[in-house]
Amino acid sequence: MIDANKAIIIKLNPIVEKGKILEKFNLKAMISNLLTQAENYVKKDEFYSQINVGCENKDPKYFAKGIAFSIKKDVSEKDRHMLRVSMLHPSMQVENSKPLVYGDKETIIKFLKDESSLKQIEEKLEILSDELKNN
Repeated sequence: MIDANKAIIIKLNPIVEKGKILEKFNLKAMISNLLTQAENYVKKDEFYSQINVGCENKDPKYFAKGIAFSIKKDVSEKDRHMLRVSMLHPSMQVENSKPLVYGDKETIIKFLKDESSLKQIEEKLEILSDELKNN
């Protein structure tokens, strides 16, 4: 039996800044990391592994053990990708996620670079947090 407090969160990769794991949830740092990976690894005609950027949540504003973003290629459409945000319940038993944007590589990158997208992302995080709290 696995002790939930000692379990490793596999899907949530910690954010590393200058060799250190960030102590607090930092949305702008996560978006910056995700943007860099999207620019470097999202491919139009080639398969790529799902991109995951996440961290352990220590912000009391959100009811979650961890927060993660992912970009995944749509296998049925040639140049379409889905950007999602996910939260892991503090019990580590439930994960909830919502789509943020769907489109080609340029659409994903434009969304991540746009300052107004931060507000949309924060709204999704609040919705996810509320849903986890009410489960």
